[in-house]
Amino acid sequence: MKKLSLLLFVLFATSALQAQIDTTISYYDFNNLIPGNMPGQDSWVNTLTGTTTDIQIEAGYSHDGTNAAHFTKTGGNVNASANRPLNAIFPDFNYADSAVFYLYFDMKREYWGTEFGLAYDYNQDGVISMANNVEKGLRFKTAQNGGCWLYTPDGNTHTNATLINSGWNRIEIKLETGANNGQGSLSIRYKTVGTSTWFNLYVNVNAGLNPSVSDPRNPALWDQVFFHFTGQESGLDNLEFWRIAHIIIPPNHDPTEIGLAPDTISENQPLYRFVGLLSTVDPDTNDTHQYSLVTGTGDTDNAYFVISNDSLFSSISFNYEDTSMRYIRIKTEDLAGASFEKAFVINIIDVAEVNPGINELSDDHIQIYPNPAQEKLFIEFKNGIQDGIIKMYTSNGLLVREEKYQGSNFELDVSDIINGNYILVLEYAKGKFFSRKVQILK
Repeated sequence: MKKLSLLLFVLFATSALQAQIDTTISYYDFNNLIPGNMPGQDSWVNTLTGTTTDIQIEAGYSHDGTNAAHFTKTGGNVNASANRPLNAIFPDFNYADSAVFYLYFDMKREYWGTEFGLAYDYNQDGVISMANNVEKGLRFKTAQNGGCWLYTPDGNTHTNATLINSGWNRIEIKLETGANNGQGSLSIRYKTVGTSTWFNLYVNVNAGLNPSVSDPRNPALWDQVFFHFTGQESGLDNLEFWRIAHIIIPPNHDPTEIGLAPDTISENQPLYRFVGLLSTVDPDTNDTHQYSLVTGTGDTDNAYFVISNDSLFSSISFNYEDTSMRYIRIKTEDLAGASFEKAFVINIIDVAEVNPGINELSDDHIQIYPNPAQEKLFIEFKNGIQDGIIKMYTSNGLLVREEKYQGSNFELDVSDIINGNYILVLEYAKGKFFSRKVQILK
């Protein structure tokens, strides 16, 4: 047996909601069955009338030179049926869904008739009986001695005198379960295998579905794949089921807030110094966001900052004596284009400048290791620190750890912090900060 489930997604917008088209396609052929008697292989069951010869799995019988199901006995009162569980071949096909279903199969027509459909095993004995009306679901039949028949689940028979090709034909059954106020609509067309022209046999026939009853009119009860051969040369191969459904998905919401932590920077820093991490409050909790500096109220000093991913950096060295505050405006935008803007004040921290820069830590005055870390982070200060504070932020600006430290060596336990990228901010004197990106990887 060959199975393949393929999910294709096409998104489009409506006036108030978004809809998603979910197409599921499943295939079944007889190529993994062993040539010979069909019963017992892959859960197939045969029911015989007027013969003791089972339906055969015959190598090379199909139009494509592969295995196919074939009945070798002839005569109007000589016939055989086969069925097996539907879900084992085509999983997750719930015909009670309001969707459009397509059933494709290759059928070889003969004189007395070849039939295919979906059925309901009413008495749960594993066999679909042609004589039991409460087990007959949706069926299509074609024969040389009469044309075509569509048997709808409500027990009605729709005839068509069209005599289709006596060889292999590709049949398409289209079932729209939501049409006709829930009664469903059926359309059937065919083409000769190897050609491209389709011919209509039935168009928008009322299917007579009723999801509230306990008989074959309720498509939720269909649980068997079924076919019936009468006479020699009947054949079946290459089953293909499609389900196409519109799924309403929740509307996208606008972000409602932007956070920045921290929001200070010391004066006299080198260019492109880290300021803080940006975060977004959004009703759509799994949304992702992009940040940008934008024009508007509070954008006076946008030119002095840059944003990389979710981090804000300075692009110049600030002087507290010029101004103690800088003003910027930031926009957050989600994947659907919904956005929120907010103005921020960046506070410039004054630094004692008796000997400018002497009290500013640089990379050669501090070591942080290992990076990435698993259980502990070790921090070494060349000249020692009195009354320092360590803060660790997530990539979206949430504070996950804050501890005081002093001395030349400090050990930070990170064993309970989950894997990810973090910002370690060290306040080593009032208003003086050093930051480093670290990674936790266990």
